[in-house]
Amino acid sequence: GLYFDDVLIDNEPIPATAVHNLNQGTYYAGLQAAIDDAVAGEVLQIEAPTITPTAQVIVDKDLTIQGLGSGSTTIAAGFNTTGGSYSTTSSMIYVDYGVTALIRDLTFDGTGFAVQQAVQSRGASLTVEDCVVSNIVASTYDGRGLVFLTGNGLVQDCTIFGTQRIGIHVRGSAIGAYPAPFVDVDGLTFTGKGAGDWLDYGVEFGGGGSGTVTNSNISGCTGVASSDGSTSAGILVTDYYGTGTTADIDNCVLAGCYSGLTVGYNATDQSQVTIHNSDLGGNTDYGIGSTGPIVDATDNDWGDASGPFHPGKNPGGLGMTVDDYVDFTPWTGRVTTAVADLSFGSTYPALGVQGYGFWEGTPAIGVDDFAPGWD
Repeated sequence: GLYFDDVLIDNEPIPATAVHNLNQGTYYAGLQAAIDDAVAGEVLQIEAPTITPTAQVIVDKDLTIQGLGSGSTTIAAGFNTTGGSYSTTSSMIYVDYGVTALIRDLTFDGTGFAVQQAVQSRGASLTVEDCVVSNIVASTYDGRGLVFLTGNGLVQDCTIFGTQRIGIHVRGSAIGAYPAPFVDVDGLTFTGKGAGDWLDYGVEFGGGGSGTVTNSNISGCTGVASSDGSTSAGILVTDYYGTGTTADIDNCVLAGCYSGLTVGYNATDQSQVTIHNSDLGGNTDYGIGSTGPIVDATDNDWGDASGPFHPGKNPGGLGMTVDDYVDFTPWTGRVTTAVADLSFGSTYPALGVQGYGFWEGTPAIGVDDFAPGWD
């Protein structure tokens, strides 16, 4: 294709053939220009190795936006996002109300800029497939990969690392009277930043936001906020900001975290959570911690064949510690649990490589996981 240097079109650097409308056969230097010209139902393919928008990209019609593969196509941040946690301007990509969109085969990289969110959806339905989300950092305790505030969502076979707080945030009650979102997460690989003065949650459901997490691996969520002692977790589920929060977790590995799964914020929390066929071994504090909601956690591996440790219900258990409000019988298990070399470097490798332990399930962590400024 034909390339021009040092030119901006629609606030985005070109090549002039960076984005291809596969239906119309037309080419654009910038993604926003391609969206503006597209007709609902069309497919926009990013064919340049990297595009760097210098302003937020707004998806305001039903479209597919795709790359040539997450290892081949990157949308890199070229600006600082603005506004509060749930502002329409707080993301690199914004999916507008009522829109049905598919985003696939891309990497989102926030390196070098203060980015609160890679993608925020208020659409009717957003599917994100085969994408990588990396280095989304706004402040010490904030930076979120994929944020769903209403509508339905599917996150399929995505990898997320280097987010400063949350990988996938499913949050109701944040934008007024709109229905809370429901999101299915399948095949997620999330790697936290390890120990430090920060927080990590692979997936967080809150404010009535609900959904499922299946066939996923979450690790490295061990940060503790020095500001108030808040802790990280593989998955966090709470109705603190709005009731009706539910989560069903199956066939996941939640390992090498402060806590595998944390449910609730206080004693009055009524979140409803199930977790089955998952591995909760190898966490620092709890396999599952709950502030009050009863968690259906049968048929899980707690890191030892003797089951989880609970001083009253299973005092002989050599597996992970479990909270009072967890129904863990029956369980599955192995004889020993080991987590090798959980030192997280800049590339955050996946479980099972470079000395990392490997399991076949993913739970969450931490109690009172809210640092100052969290809303």
